Amino acid sequence: MISRESLETYADAGVVAAARGLHFSTRTINRLAEQLGVEFKTHTPQQLERRQQQRDRLAPAIAELAAQGLSQREICERLGITRAILRRTAEEHWIDINNRAQSGDRHD
Repeated sequence: MISRESLETYADAGVVAAARGLHFSTRTINRLAEQLGVEFKTHTPQQLERRQQQRDRLAPAIAELAAQGLSQREICERLGITRAILRRTAEEHWIDINNRAQSGDRHD
């Protein structure tokens, strides 16, 4: 199956990176890590706070581009962010990024 050494190579990167790299689910990776005594790094409160501050700084630009009617893809490209970050920031700051419903491109 998976050796302790295989898991340890991903200890700093985290359980998601291990799951992707080793082609197993995170549940399986966590179970094996527990059995083999491997601990993955988790995000510290300082890292989580820094990420929140970064999203807070992005919010005005996201709101501006969304108001201009840009798609999620276009907003991400302009700001150099992932869609996950875009969606999370929009949700946290109540920004409507669903431009399909606004532009009338829906096919009912």
